[in-house]
This record gives sequence, C-alpha cells and structure tokens, in this order.
Amino acid sequence: MKKLILCLILLTSSLACSTAKNKTTTVEQIKTIERDENSAKLEQGKTIYSEKCIACHKLKNPSNFSKEELEKIVPKMTIMANKRDANITPEEQELILNYLLANAKQ
Repeated sequence: MKKLILCLILLTSSLACSTAKNKTTTVEQIKTIERDENSAKLEQGKTIYSEKCIACHKLKNPSNFSKEELEKIVPKMTIMANKRDANITPEEQELILNYLLANAKQ
C-alpha cells in the first residue's frame, strides 16, 4: 500500500512539473506573438505616415517631439489632411500616432 501511495505521489509530482513547463512555454509564445503583432502595427503606422503625411509636408522626425506634443498634433493634422482628401481613417490615425509615440523623444 505504501508503494502505491509513493508511486501516486511521484506520478502526480511529475505531471505537475510537466504541466508547469507547458504553461511557461505558452506564456512565452503569447508574449512573442504580442511583440510580433505590435511590431507589425508599428510598421503599418510608419508606412501610412510615410505615404499620407508627405502629401502636405516633409516627414518630421518623431524623436523631435514629446509624446504629449504628438498626442495633440496628430489629431489636428489628420483633420487638415482629410480636408485635402487624404482619407485618413480613425484606425489609420491610431496606427500613425502609435508609430510616432514609439519613436518620440523620451
């Protein structure tokens, strides 16, 4: 009986360890996916910024602006650009802003 209990304890322990390893891998995979998605969105924002904002002015280096400045400038610029038929959607504005914020001065 003692051997059976000991075997069950060892089996339970080994299963618990293997489950913990799988959870760690899953968390790491999720973080990698989130990083990749974030990078892709930043790249989209950069592309939209490069294509649409240059129609009205030279592209500005985002590191010349603080995050607070960019949060005020981008909505105003979007309104002005859309008056000139740039057709920047709210989603595109968000992508542009996120790209600029990621590269703003610290």
